[in-house]
Amino acid sequence: MGYGYGLPISRLYARYFHGELALMSCEGFGTDCIVYLKALSNEANELLPIFNKASSRYYRTPVQTGDWSNSGTSMGVRPSGAMKPRRHTLSTPSPTISQHAHC
Repeated sequence: MGYGYGLPISRLYARYFHGELALMSCEGFGTDCIVYLKALSNEANELLPIFNKASSRYYRTPVQTGDWSNSGTSMGVRPSGAMKPRRHTLSTPSPTISQHAHC
């Protein structure tokens, strides 16, 4: 379940790029959502960057940047190689009738 923001925001983005969003729903099967955008660069108002191996050197930052994923430090700067893999074992409880009653 969600809050219902996804489709309106998707439609706004599609229209921002002078495209359109179309929905086709079939009861019992699901819904298809299609975003139509201009494919030719001479028709587009804005060009999207190309991300591939050859162009990746232009998008890398030489200075390590902070992110929000680690709250242990002020900016969450994560040094490279700081995360070491750990071995975990999971124990699963035996299923009971009450656990499967929701299905």
